[in-house]
Amino acid sequence: MAKITAIFVLLSIHGSEAGIYSLFTPASRLSGFIMEKISPIGMDMCVRECSKRVSCASVNFHRGRLECELSYSDVTANPSNMTSDSEFIYIGRNQIPQEYFDACSASCSTRRRCVTASTGHKCVQSDCPTDHPDSNSTGVKVTSTKIGTVLTYTCNSDPSITLTSKCRGDGTWTSSATSCIVSLPNLPDCFNTTTSCWVQHNFTYDNTW
Repeated sequence: MAKITAIFVLLSIHGSEAGIYSLFTPASRLSGFIMEKISPIGMDMCVRECSKRVSCASVNFHRGRLECELSYSDVTANPSNMTSDSEFIYIGRNQIPQEYFDACSASCSTRRRCVTASTGHKCVQSDCPTDHPDSNSTGVKVTSTKIGTVLTYTCNSDPSITLTSKCRGDGTWTSSATSCIVSLPNLPDCFNTTTSCWVQHNFTYDNTW
């Protein structure tokens, strides 16, 4: 009897996944907007992980590796980033059945997700923003927004300077841009003195014409 029960449960699980699988776009993957990778994980649980995060807009799933890619964008916003990949299947958030969303998930704000704690459900920080504070002065590229992610990049003014930034538990990126500030020659600090201040520059010029 135990063996028959086990088979019944297994068939029920497969039947559930078969239902959600039919909503995926086969041989497709949205590239460039991954906020988090989870592995190993089943397809059904992958979809549920997306439903828990308000900032998750779509899912790529690799059935062979049981790898889940949560993305902060979708094919509607970025159609040119949809690629053909026989190893992946794709589903947008708006295609996920309502049964996958619960009241806790709906109450969480952007970049937060619902978790079950000993005291009940609560919203916790899940990721950092896609806009990085060092983007103006460095070549930083946000390849993942997951808490704990460490990015490596260089200064625009001096590519030999290597910087790092970490996605902290409070959902903010650490900044290293101050390391890119170019050192200036030693000059008098004219702005911090009440007396006269002048700077001498020696130069030559041609007066033969």
